[in-house]
Amino acid sequence: MSIPSALEVLRTRVGDCNEHTALYVALARASGLPARIAVGLVYLRGAFYYHAWPEVWVAERPGRGLWLPVDPTLNQFPSDATHLRLARGGLDKQAAILALVGRARVRILDVELRPGATPVLVGRPASDLRPLALSLPRRDGGGRGCWSSPGR
Repeated sequence: MSIPSALEVLRTRVGDCNEHTALYVALARASGLPARIAVGLVYLRGAFYYHAWPEVWVAERPGRGLWLPVDPTLNQFPSDATHLRLARGGLDKQAAILALVGRARVRILDVELRPGATPVLVGRPASDLRPLALSLPRRDGGGRGCWSSPGR
């Protein structure tokens, strides 16, 4: 397993969640937006799967902000609650969770919305993301274990 090169992804326009994430993080950083790689599980089609997605720093004011998870693979900005981050960072962090994939058991016991919380629109239209949009064709999977962009 290796972190894909953003330049190679841009050149080939082929990839799964790892490639989408590497490219998004590179483009975000190039535009001055702090970004990092998150890895974990995503719940799709009734099961949890290995997945990678970016997190970007959104400043509320100087010195205060939050890391916002986004998902260019699933076209979610911000990403929804189906994403369970287990690690963030380089290959050493990603390799540490591989033993958990396929063995973890998750059961949702309760869902609660904080008083005063504001619901967030998920899956915004592609036109909102046009500055960082890039059409990446679906890949055969190559045994990597994460989903390619659905519907392509």
